[in-house]
Amino acid sequence: MEFPRNIASAPQLVTLYFLTVLSRTLASLLLLK
Repeated sequence: MEFPRNIASAPQLVTLYFLTVLSRTLASLLLLK
């Protein structure tokens, strides 16, 4: 019950996680080239 509220109150954490995954994906693509 408190998990959705935690996510709603911490958008920075979600954004940081998304940016981290995106950075890793881009790095992997660059290394594969």
